[in-house]
Amino acid sequence: MGYSSKDLEYLGKGLNANREQKAKEQGEKLAKDLMDSTSEGRGLWVLILWPTWILITLFIGVFTTEFLEKQLSIEEPISFVGFLVGFMFATSWYQWGFTRRHPFFGSIVGYFGFGIAILFLAEKLGMN
Repeated sequence: MGYSSKDLEYLGKGLNANREQKAKEQGEKLAKDLMDSTSEGRGLWVLILWPTWILITLFIGVFTTEFLEKQLSIEEPISFVGFLVGFMFATSWYQWGFTRRHPFFGSIVGYFGFGIAILFLAEKLGMN
Protein backbone atom coordinates (compact mmCIF):
# COMPACT_ATOMS: atom_id res chain seq x y z
CA MET A 1 0.00 0.00 0.00
CA GLY A 2 1.83 3.04 -1.20
CA TYR A 3 1.14 6.70 -1.02
CA SER A 4 1.21 8.90 -4.04
CA SER A 5 2.90 12.28 -4.11
CA LYS A 6 -0.55 13.89 -4.20
CA ASP A 7 -1.47 12.18 -0.92
CA LEU A 8 1.70 13.48 0.72
CA GLU A 9 1.08 16.94 -0.71
CA TYR A 10 -2.46 17.04 0.71
CA LEU A 11 -1.20 15.78 4.06
CA GLY A 12 1.46 18.52 4.13
CA LYS A 13 -1.08 21.21 3.23
CA GLY A 14 -3.45 19.97 5.93
CA LEU A 15 -0.72 20.02 8.59
CA ASN A 16 0.43 23.47 7.49
CA ALA A 17 -3.13 24.85 7.57
CA ASN A 18 -3.65 23.33 11.01
CA ARG A 19 -0.42 24.92 12.31
CA GLU A 20 -1.37 28.30 10.85
CA GLN A 21 -4.80 28.10 12.46
CA LYS A 22 -3.30 27.31 15.89
CA ALA A 23 -0.75 30.14 15.56
CA LYS A 24 -3.52 32.57 14.61
CA GLU A 25 -5.64 31.48 17.59
CA GLN A 26 -2.67 31.87 19.95
CA GLY A 27 -1.90 35.32 18.55
CA GLU A 28 -5.51 36.41 18.95
CA LYS A 29 -5.55 35.06 22.52
CA LEU A 30 -2.37 36.98 23.40
CA ALA A 31 -3.77 40.17 21.86
CA LYS A 32 -7.03 39.74 23.79
CA ASP A 33 -5.13 39.14 27.05
CA LEU A 34 -3.06 42.28 26.46
CA MET A 35 -6.19 44.33 25.75
CA ASP A 36 -7.95 42.94 28.83
CA SER A 37 -5.00 43.60 31.12
CA THR A 38 -4.58 47.09 29.66
CA SER A 39 -8.23 47.96 30.17
CA GLU A 40 -8.03 46.79 33.80
CA GLY A 41 -5.23 49.20 34.63
CA ARG A 42 -2.24 46.96 34.04
CA GLY A 43 0.02 46.58 31.05
CA LEU A 44 0.48 49.73 29.01
CA TRP A 45 -1.57 51.78 31.46
CA VAL A 46 1.44 51.83 33.76
CA LEU A 47 2.67 54.77 31.67
CA ILE A 48 -0.33 56.82 32.79
CA LEU A 49 -1.42 55.37 36.13
CA TRP A 50 1.85 55.23 38.08
CA PRO A 51 3.11 58.72 37.20
CA THR A 52 -0.34 60.16 37.89
CA TRP A 53 -0.50 58.34 41.23
CA ILE A 54 2.94 59.68 42.23
CA LEU A 55 2.12 63.20 41.08
CA ILE A 56 -1.21 63.29 42.89
CA THR A 57 0.54 62.09 46.04
CA LEU A 58 3.01 64.97 45.68
CA PHE A 59 0.33 67.54 44.87
CA ILE A 60 -1.97 66.64 47.77
CA GLY A 61 1.03 66.27 50.09
CA VAL A 62 2.34 69.72 49.17
CA PHE A 63 -1.12 71.27 49.42
CA THR A 64 -1.79 69.68 52.83
CA THR A 65 1.64 70.62 54.16
CA GLU A 66 1.26 74.21 52.97
CA PHE A 67 -2.21 74.43 54.50
CA LEU A 68 -1.05 73.07 57.86
CA GLU A 69 1.97 75.37 57.97
CA LYS A 70 0.27 78.60 56.89
CA GLN A 71 -3.28 78.30 58.14
CA LEU A 72 -2.68 76.38 61.35
CA SER A 73 0.85 77.71 62.04
CA ILE A 74 2.32 74.24 62.43
CA GLU A 75 6.03 73.92 61.69
CA GLU A 76 8.19 71.66 59.50
CA PRO A 77 7.72 68.10 60.90
CA ILE A 78 4.16 68.12 59.59
CA SER A 79 5.32 67.58 55.98
CA PHE A 80 5.37 63.83 56.65
CA VAL A 81 1.70 63.99 57.61
CA GLY A 82 0.93 65.99 54.47
CA PHE A 83 2.52 63.38 52.23
CA LEU A 84 0.77 60.59 54.14
CA VAL A 85 -2.54 62.34 53.38
CA GLY A 86 -1.42 62.65 49.74
CA PHE A 87 -0.59 58.94 49.64
CA MET A 88 -4.02 58.01 51.01
CA PHE A 89 -5.81 60.33 48.56
CA ALA A 90 -3.84 59.05 45.55
CA THR A 91 -4.54 55.45 46.58
CA SER A 92 -8.25 56.24 46.82
CA TRP A 93 -8.08 58.00 43.44
CA TYR A 94 -6.57 54.83 41.96
CA GLN A 95 -9.13 52.54 43.62
CA TRP A 96 -12.01 54.69 42.37
CA GLY A 97 -10.61 54.10 38.88
CA PHE A 98 -10.78 57.78 37.96
CA THR A 99 -7.69 57.77 35.74
CA ARG A 100 -8.83 54.59 33.97
CA ARG A 101 -12.23 56.09 33.24
CA HIS A 102 -10.88 59.53 32.32
CA PRO A 103 -7.23 59.03 31.26
CA PHE A 104 -6.79 62.42 29.63
CA PHE A 105 -8.22 64.40 32.54
CA GLY A 106 -6.43 62.22 35.09
CA SER A 107 -3.11 62.80 33.36
CA ILE A 108 -3.66 66.55 33.14
CA VAL A 109 -4.52 66.74 36.84
CA GLY A 110 -1.50 64.60 37.70
CA TYR A 111 1.00 66.63 35.69
CA PHE A 112 -0.52 69.92 36.89
CA GLY A 113 0.06 68.67 40.42
CA PHE A 114 3.66 67.89 39.51
CA GLY A 115 4.26 71.50 38.46
CA ILE A 116 2.85 72.81 41.72
CA ALA A 117 4.95 70.34 43.71
CA ILE A 118 8.12 71.47 41.89
CA LEU A 119 7.31 75.13 42.59
CA PHE A 120 6.70 74.33 46.26
CA LEU A 121 9.97 72.43 46.60
CA ALA A 122 11.87 75.22 44.84
CA GLU A 123 10.39 77.72 47.28
CA LYS A 124 11.26 75.52 50.27
CA LEU A 125 14.83 75.10 49.08
CA GLY A 126 15.19 78.80 48.31
CA MET A 127 15.69 78.32 44.56
CA ASN A 128 13.05 80.78 43.34
